Amino acid sequence: LLDVDGVCLDWQTAILDYAVENHPHMVRHDVMNPHARELVQWLGISRQQAMNLIGDFHYSPSFEQLRPMPGAVAAIARLMEKYRLVAITSCGSDPLISSARERNLQWAFGRAFSEIHCIDMSDSKKPLLCSYAPTHWVEDHVKNALLGLECGHTSWLVDCAYNRDCPDKRVGRIASLRDLCDIIL
Repeated sequence: LLDVDGVCLDWQTAILDYAVENHPHMVRHDVMNPHARELVQWLGISRQQAMNLIGDFHYSPSFEQLRPMPGAVAAIARLMEKYRLVAITSCGSDPLISSARERNLQWAFGRAFSEIHCIDMSDSKKPLLCSYAPTHWVEDHVKNALLGLECGHTSWLVDCAYNRDCPDKRVGRIASLRDLCDIIL
């Protein structure tokens, strides 16, 4: 089970590029902190401005063109040799957004994913996680990694500045999907 943004696809770079190009008034370089947990802190903007920016981005052609995370293409090819891959992503459930996400994943990784679940950002991933038999779950957000543990999965966090405060030592930490391959394959 794989989260998409920050695990398979580089959402953070893409939305930052999108903001600079399409909403430069929102980008305050003097307060920018790309290592922060939320877009509000990255750009120094209000929660409403962040939600508007995310909405604009997810409905834009740019959302379908996210680049794979470093090493993700080769790692996913290796993982699919042994595992059935399922994507669980909080990009939004609107058919326009989910179709764009599916096309982006197919462009980046071919038909690697047997299922792609697109849920709204405010929805919990727990029901989907609990619907699968225990396996490996890779995330970049602590709360979702902990949900994976609750559902019986072996949870892994792709290491980044905003998730280093994970309180549960049962959550593994990897630099990328390449590391996961080295551990579980």
